[in-house]
Amino acid sequence: MLRYLSVVDDVKAQSIPLLTSEWNTAMSFATNYTNYISGNEVESALQIFREMEAATHVKADTATFNILFDAATKAGKHSLAEMIHKEMESRGIKYNRFHHVSLIFYFGLKEDGEGVRKAYKAMVDSGEIIDTVALNAVMAALIRAREPQAAMLVYKRM
Repeated sequence: MLRYLSVVDDVKAQSIPLLTSEWNTAMSFATNYTNYISGNEVESALQIFREMEAATHVKADTATFNILFDAATKAGKHSLAEMIHKEMESRGIKYNRFHHVSLIFYFGLKEDGEGVRKAYKAMVDSGEIIDTVALNAVMAALIRAREPQAAMLVYKRM
């Protein structure tokens, strides 16, 4: 991780433009190098995001917002996660499979069973494939939302 970020710094120092995917990789490394994501990792990702968009004028894509949303959610920064989600909507960025699953996880952390159901329904309505990963996310989120009976019902239907 540190080597990659060091290379990114060297590339920036030489005024070589980075691709969006390279910025996203840097953000991902900044947030996922530990088992537990804290506010420090989220702040690091936000600094990379700001530099990416403000300083180098590289536009964020779906993956960028997924990384930021996931990090904010796992760090327990729900208001930040909501702001990131709203920014995605305002930019017209479509949700991909990863974001749908992250939303399900997010509502589970907020202990919002109805939100879990709405996020799952949105995933189904979008045409995304519903597989074991998606259903496991639903079950885990329902358990976190203190609805173990609903999670058991999903398990029985699987």
